[in-house]
Amino acid sequence: MSLILYPSLPPTMTPLLSLATALAVKRAVEGTTSARVDLKWPNDVYLSGGKLAGVLVEMAAEIDRVKWVIDSIGINVNNRIVGTDLEGRATSLADELWKEISRRELAVALLMHLEKIYREAQSPAGLISIQRSFRKYDLLQGRPVEVKTPDGVISGTADGIDSEGRLLVRDITGKVQSLFSGEATITGIQTR
Repeated sequence: MSLILYPSLPPTMTPLLSLATALAVKRAVEGTTSARVDLKWPNDVYLSGGKLAGVLVEMAAEIDRVKWVIDSIGINVNNRIVGTDLEGRATSLADELWKEISRRELAVALLMHLEKIYREAQSPAGLISIQRSFRKYDLLQGRPVEVKTPDGVISGTADGIDSEGRLLVRDITGKVQSLFSGEATITGIQTR
C-alpha cells in the first residue's frame, strides 16, 4: 500500500518517516499475529532472519519544507516464499506461522499504527520517541556491517542511528560515519 502524506517536517527529518513506518509495520504485525519482528535500517522488517517487509519513502521538497511524501509499504503476508528463489532471503507471515493471515485485519491495524506514529512524528519530542523505539528493535545495532553507498562500501560496526535517522557506522579506527542511505548487510554471519 502507499499513502500520500503532507508532513510539517524539514526535509532533513524525512528519513525518520521511513523508520516510523517500519515501527508501525512491526506494531501491526505483532498486534495481529504471534510473530515477533526486528527492524533493519533504513527500511526493512525481518522475521526469523528473512525479510518480511520493506518501506520506501519518496518526497518532493523545497530547501526548508517538504511538499509531500509517498510512504510505500510492502509486506509478505500470504505469499509462499518456500521453494522459490527468494527462499533464504525473504519470508512471509504464512510461511512462518503456517496459516493464512487476514490481510484486511493487518491493513486496518497498520493504518491505525501509521496514523498514530505519523501524528507523533510531527513534533520534536515525537521524533525522539521514534528514534528511541527504533533503536530497541534495531537488527544492526552493535553488529559488524558493510553498507553499500553511492560512494562505495563502508565497513565497521553499526552504532545506532542519529537524530535524523542516519545510520552510524564506527570503523576500525573509531571514526564514526553518518550514512543517509545505503544497503546494509551484517557481515560474518548469514541472515537466514
